[in-house]
Amino acid sequence: MLLEVLRFELWYRSKRPATYIYFAIMLLVGFAAIAWEDFTVGGGTGQVKDNAPVVIAQMMIILTALPGFFLSSAIMGVPILRDFENNTSSMLFTSPMTKGSYLFGRFIGSFLTLLFVFSGLLL
Repeated sequence: MLLEVLRFELWYRSKRPATYIYFAIMLLVGFAAIAWEDFTVGGGTGQVKDNAPVVIAQMMIILTALPGFFLSSAIMGVPILRDFENNTSSMLFTSPMTKGSYLFGRFIGSFLTLLFVFSGLLL
């Protein structure tokens, strides 16, 4: 049952335009941090160049933290709330599916979607 819930969650997320909008936001933020001099996140000082690994790591941490908090809550908080708002939770829990497979399937599906969205920052 876990794989069925996971497959449904990934299918549902791939059909929503919000997933691709979040991906585009992360892609544009990462592009802006690299391409424009006016948009600075971190940066090298002294003998440390702007493309040093430590500077890139700091930039990734900052860009993951600031917009990442909002995007993570928007992606991870929706699946179970969606079932309770549509009153399908009682029907789901009467099936032979266990709560663990339901919750872990939704969590893993949302987590994989979140990995896809944050991969826009790496590109």
